[in-house]
Amino acid sequence: MSLQHVVLFDRHIGPLVHSREGVRTIDVTALSYSGIFQRLRDVTEPVPNQSMTYNPMRHRSRQARAPVPVLSIMCHGVRVDLPNVDFDFFLDLGVQGITPSRASAFGMGLRGHVTEKIRMLVCNAALTDDGKTIMSRIAVGAGVPVFASAARQAYTLHYGRYVDFGPWEGDVYRFDPSGDWRIAFSGPSYAQGLAEAQRNTRPFGG
Repeated sequence: MSLQHVVLFDRHIGPLVHSREGVRTIDVTALSYSGIFQRLRDVTEPVPNQSMTYNPMRHRSRQARAPVPVLSIMCHGVRVDLPNVDFDFFLDLGVQGITPSRASAFGMGLRGHVTEKIRMLVCNAALTDDGKTIMSRIAVGAGVPVFASAARQAYTLHYGRYVDFGPWEGDVYRFDPSGDWRIAFSGPSYAQGLAEAQRNTRPFGG
């Protein structure tokens, strides 16, 4: 099965998200932007065709490293209320994080690696003005829509070892590469999502 989905995951949110068939998880906790983009290139960038001679191994390698339809980003969304900071929200991803001033550069680094959409598996990602700015700038830079919720999210911890994001809670926004954005759909409330997670396994909030 070809790679369909890559998850950029920061371990500050909890245990790892397990890779499975068609899905690759990349732990970016200790990586800068350049490290994140290099790891993404390792799994999604097509290998240059250096020979017209058919080589099955090279053919499989090229297939495995084609751009993926879906990229998910899973990390903490952090609200900021400090007098000397000019933003009220950032994504705690890797060692640099994603602030409004860095979001365009981060989005540009994703361009060409994802073909359909980016999913922000993040609490309150589209709640504040700066959160919406970050989402919009990533969408414009990456050239694909970004989906993000304005609500806190309920995660499920399976067997104390790995995270299952489950369905989005709250209003989920679509941020288009054109710079436009709108509510795409609405999920259950955080309280409903938490109750559902508690019926399954031990949950924690993001």
